Amino acid sequence: MDLEFYFLRGLKNKIISPQCHRVKLALEHLLVPYQPIGVSMTDKPSLIAKLEVKDLPVIIDGKWIVEGSWNISNFLERNYVNPPTLMGGEMGKSHLKFIQSWVDGILIPNIFVFILADFHDQLPEGDQLVFRSIEEQRYGNTLENIQADSRENLEIFRQFLHPLRLTLHNQPFFSGDNPAYADYIIYSAFKWASQFSSYKLLDDLDSIQGWLLEIDQILEQGAEKILSRKSS
Repeated sequence: MDLEFYFLRGLKNKIISPQCHRVKLALEHLLVPYQPIGVSMTDKPSLIAKLEVKDLPVIIDGKWIVEGSWNISNFLERNYVNPPTLMGGEMGKSHLKFIQSWVDGILIPNIFVFILADFHDQLPEGDQLVFRSIEEQRYGNTLENIQADSRENLEIFRQFLHPLRLTLHNQPFFSGDNPAYADYIIYSAFKWASQFSSYKLLDDLDSIQGWLLEIDQILEQGAEKILSRKSS
């Protein structure tokens, strides 16, 4: 039986969490067959209570229930050995822990304020009420005002990304010559935003934008390999 992957979903079963999105990328990188199971925001409390976990993403692999993108990625690296390593050994994991902390604690919150209202509009109606209540209480303003005010500072945000550009100036991917988990952690933040808003966080000529397009192409090729493996 394929591994079960539980993720937070919006309309059309879209993944609405960057942490869930990076788990999907890790599964596909390691060519792990899986069954995707989307969970709405309103259904999430009952599911996490049933599974006795704290949050999504979650995978169930036989007797194992693993929660959290970091724990899941370590589990996959240990149990699904493939030539394209995901995390690059113990030293690689130490570096990745910093990257994940920076993305989750700094990058994603800075992106989120640019798309709050757009994100809300892409949720099922019942989830919209939950989301608006939580986020407007957190920020002390309406979603629409937060989004509009944030967009006045777009150039500041773009300058803030300069260390990413410096890295890509010296190597094609954040993981080196080929993409791996460092790329997926960062990619998941931008990809998540682009799925729910047409607002352009990056200039078309930005090297980060070029890197995102390159990852898109590689992942499309990877998906084809997974399908051919399942059918063989």
